[in-house]
Amino acid sequence: MKKARERAKDATCYASLKGIATSSITYAADDATEASVPIHFSEANEFGDADFIGAYEYGGKSGQGEPEDPTDPITSRWGTSKGKGPATRPLNRYIYKAGFKDYGEDPGPDQINWLNDAQLELEMFQCKSDSGYQGLHYVTWKDGGLTSYDHFGTSYSANIFWVGVVGSGCLMHSNSPYLRPLSRVPNPANTIYYAENVGRFVWLAAPDPCPTDGIAGVCKGWHGRDWTFNVSFADAHAEKVFIKSYYAPELSSYPPTHSGGQGDHFFFHCVIVRGDGWQKDVLPSPNVKTEHECPGGDRPSYEGGQGGGQE
Repeated sequence: MKKARERAKDATCYASLKGIATSSITYAADDATEASVPIHFSEANEFGDADFIGAYEYGGKSGQGEPEDPTDPITSRWGTSKGKGPATRPLNRYIYKAGFKDYGEDPGPDQINWLNDAQLELEMFQCKSDSGYQGLHYVTWKDGGLTSYDHFGTSYSANIFWVGVVGSGCLMHSNSPYLRPLSRVPNPANTIYYAENVGRFVWLAAPDPCPTDGIAGVCKGWHGRDWTFNVSFADAHAEKVFIKSYYAPELSSYPPTHSGGQGDHFFFHCVIVRGDGWQKDVLPSPNVKTEHECPGGDRPSYEGGQGGGQE
């Protein structure tokens, strides 16, 4: 019975990821820029803020993680009080036709409106197997002890893979569906679109003999298989994929560092962004420039790593 219940939860997560991808394709068809990942309205105001990166604000409920006031989770930076409630998340209007009232400036008596936004049960965005942090992500999520759904407002993260580009003043460039027209995703059947959030950073896991930039140990999937996660792709199909870094062969040369010198060869053959049937990047499509600065030491740290590791 327990196995049967878990299979049902697994199937629901799988179906939700397909639904989110399908709805995002509809969004892209309606959007003037054909944006693959729905863009939250506040991005124009917060684009220079490294904390605002579009992985979660595309859809879902009001989150409760990382509250401004630790005694009051309704002040969460992912919540209605910070302008990221369900009424503002753009994909919601494609999934929930009745819509949501925007309570951003109206907490109600005893903050009841904000509280209700944080307690919504939105099945499309909530994986019932979502048990929270499982091994490689920002420690702010781990420390909060919440499910991804309650922390960020959704169990699923959008693929916002990006890179720092030499000569750009160290601004990040999107090398993923994020900020890119859907028609400029050259291999949609292999390009990850959305994924169970537990697997967002597993590509950073560093095996021996790599440096400890990632983690030592195991990232447990929400469905009982280590390093294995449900994902949807940019053509709207879904699969289970195994994502884990490995120690790759030496290369003849390595990309330069941000300062122009020879890159750290350990990084380049200890971290991968492609695997069997999946990829995080959209090469050979050109990068899309953002206004986000390269991560620095003031960013939240990864479990087992340093503050500000980059995608």
